[in-house]
Amino acid sequence: MSSFVFDRPAVGPGRYLGHEQLVRSLLTGLEQGRSFLLCGGPKTGRTSTLLQLAHLMELLQRRNPKGNRLIPVPVNLISLFAKGQSALAAPLYEAICERVLDPKVFGNSVPPRAPTLASARAQEPFAALQAALTELFDRLSGTPGWCRYVLLLDDADLLFSSDRHLLQQSLAKFVDAKSTASPRAVVLAGGRLVRETLFDTHSPWAFARPLFLSALKRSDAETIIRAPFEKVAPSFIEEIQGQSGCHPYLLQRLLAEHELQQFAGTEASLARGLCADLEALGEALWREFDLGRGVTYRGAYAAPEHALMQALAEAEAPLTLKQAERELGIKPLKEFFELLDYLGLVERLLIGNDTCYRASSQILNRWYLQRIRR
Repeated sequence: MSSFVFDRPAVGPGRYLGHEQLVRSLLTGLEQGRSFLLCGGPKTGRTSTLLQLAHLMELLQRRNPKGNRLIPVPVNLISLFAKGQSALAAPLYEAICERVLDPKVFGNSVPPRAPTLASARAQEPFAALQAALTELFDRLSGTPGWCRYVLLLDDADLLFSSDRHLLQQSLAKFVDAKSTASPRAVVLAGGRLVRETLFDTHSPWAFARPLFLSALKRSDAETIIRAPFEKVAPSFIEEIQGQSGCHPYLLQRLLAEHELQQFAGTEASLARGLCADLEALGEALWREFDLGRGVTYRGAYAAPEHALMQALAEAEAPLTLKQAERELGIKPLKEFFELLDYLGLVERLLIGNDTCYRASSQILNRWYLQRIRR
C-alpha cells in the first residue's frame, strides 16, 4: 500500500494536510451560524475538507460532551440523486435522523423515534421536511440528545443545473428558515457552477460566503513529500513541486508512482504509470472550462479562460493581471484568474508589491497544450 493517499479522501492527523487554516475558518463560521460556498476544482480536496471538518466537529464533541453540540451531517448529493429522489427532502431527512439520533450520544437513554415524513403528495416536500424535523426536535428537547446540526453537502454542482432551480430555492429557504429544526448552517462544496452563483445578484444562496480551495503552498507540499522519509534531497522536492504544481491530487499521485517504482523510474516510465489517471484529471478540468457550452479554445476567438491558460502555460515568467489583460487584449480577467486558481492550475506569488500568477504544473501544462492541439 502506498504511503501517499490519492485514491480516497484524506482525513485525520498526518493525512489531511495543506488546507488546515481553511478548515478552521469553516469550523469557526459554522459555530457562529454562517453558511459557505466551498469552491474547488476536480481533485482539489473538496470531499476531504468536508470529512475533515466533520471529523474535527465530532472530536470537539467527544472532548466536551456537555458543551453546545453541533452535529455534522455530511451528504454526498451524487449518492442521493442516484436513488431517484429528485425532491431531495426524503433522503435528507434520513441523513439528518441517522446523525442526530445516533445512540452513542444518548448514553444510557433511549433515543426517541423519528416522526414519519409526510408523503410528498400531501404537501410540498420541504414543508413536509420542516414539519417532521420540528416534531423531531420537540421530542429531543430536554433529552441528552438535544443538539443543532449543520449540513455538509458535497458535489453541490448538481443543485445548480438549469432543471433544478426550484429545488435549490426550496433548499435555500429551508436552510435560511432560522428555526431550531433547520440547519444551523450549511456548506455547499462544488466547482464552477457553485462559483457562478456568486455572480447572480438574485441567487437564493446570497447569504452564503465563498471560500476557495487551490493548489497547496510550497511549504505544505514539502511537508507531504518529506512525511514518509527520514531524508529527502532538496532537488527531489523541487522536481516534485515543479511537476505537480502542488496540485493536491497530482502531488500525491506522482509521489505514489515514484514509490511504486521504488524512486528509480525514468520520466517516461512515470508518464506511463500516470497516463490513465492524468487523462481523467485533465478531462475533468477541461469540463470545468467548458461547462457543456462548446466554447472556442484556439486562436483569436478563444474563450477568456482558455486564452489565459494558454498564456500562462507558455509564459517564461509569472504574469500579473494587468500584464495578461494587456497581452491578450481581454479585460477584465480577474474572474478567470480566480477560476484557474481554485481549479489548482496556477500558483499565486507576491513579487514586490504585485500579485502574480504562474501555471506551475509541468505535467498539467503539457497535458493542456497537447489537448488543445487535438
